[in-house]
Amino acid sequence: RDDEAARIYTSGSTGNPKMVRLSHGNIISNVEMMKKTVLIHPSDTGLSLLPLSHAMELSVGMIYPLSRGVTLVLPRVVAASEILGAMEQENISFMIAVPRLYRNIMQGIKKKIDNAGPLMRAYAGLIRKSPPWLKKIINKPLMKKFGGDITIWVSGGSRLDPEILAFFRALGFPLRQGYGLTETSPGVAFQQPDEEILDSIGKPLEGIEARINEPDEEGNGELWIKGPNVMMGYVDEAQTAEVMEDGWFKTGDIAKINPNGSITLTGRSKRLIVTEAGKNVVPEDLEVVLERIPRVKEAAITEKDMRPAAILAIEEGYDPEETAKAIIREFNSIVSGHKQVARYAIVDELPKTPLGKVSLKELPELFDKHEVK
Repeated sequence: RDDEAARIYTSGSTGNPKMVRLSHGNIISNVEMMKKTVLIHPSDTGLSLLPLSHAMELSVGMIYPLSRGVTLVLPRVVAASEILGAMEQENISFMIAVPRLYRNIMQGIKKKIDNAGPLMRAYAGLIRKSPPWLKKIINKPLMKKFGGDITIWVSGGSRLDPEILAFFRALGFPLRQGYGLTETSPGVAFQQPDEEILDSIGKPLEGIEARINEPDEEGNGELWIKGPNVMMGYVDEAQTAEVMEDGWFKTGDIAKINPNGSITLTGRSKRLIVTEAGKNVVPEDLEVVLERIPRVKEAAITEKDMRPAAILAIEEGYDPEETAKAIIREFNSIVSGHKQVARYAIVDELPKTPLGKVSLKELPELFDKHEVK
């Protein structure tokens, strides 16, 4: 178990990728943890969407389901039509994906409901108001489009907007958020089906310790993790020394532990913007607000002159510049003064890592190239 099993690069979304050394014991322990929390069965069929070169898909998306006897389907290309076709044709009941896919599915369902007329809207309203046992019966026609009897959908890779989770939960879809890192093989925490705090990542998996280092008055601080799933180290030993302390791995994520024991991520330490007035701005929170505004396809926040600046991708069919102006006006009417945006850029799409996460390190240069003067 102590022998090295794999070397996997981190996503490199905030800087240069680091090569992580994982042992057989790291991976096996995490798979055993998953068996107690993510309940799937030999009768399930899973959809493998993410690159197998990433820890989340390797461990949670392939090794774990195969250890349970689950059949895996790999689409020929990761495109919307291919994914939706595979869901319906192969009766997919288990899937791991990044939040962007779930947002796209949510927006697609909303459009179909709005365009279908009063009967469809009444049907969706009935599902939302029904107790869980009744949802499972009356939502079958809707669920059939996405595989039928869905056991679980997992969201990972970045924070899931609580609005997306609430939307799917109201319609009876078993969507749950997980959290992990390449350095932790990767699973750390996972939501339970009855999790009441929608913006939490759930409680730590059994066998994992979590603590908040040097919390502030609101309980926010860097999340540290200890457990048998924590990596052997980076190939570069100097990099290892920077993130390990007495067996604890410093995640670099800012978080707090809720009264029920679940964890809520509140930002990434490297992304925190401190304004001239000394106010802290969490870019992830602002991105959630922006992406809830109609006509926003994608949005990201970067720092310019100690202030947040927005990068927007506008939905097709709208004038980009006029639409962006309206979006920024609406955004600034929602957030407090130190979070408001004065500068913004318009792009066709945001740069992505192979995992589908926004490549944060490319945002400053992208903003400079496309800023609207």
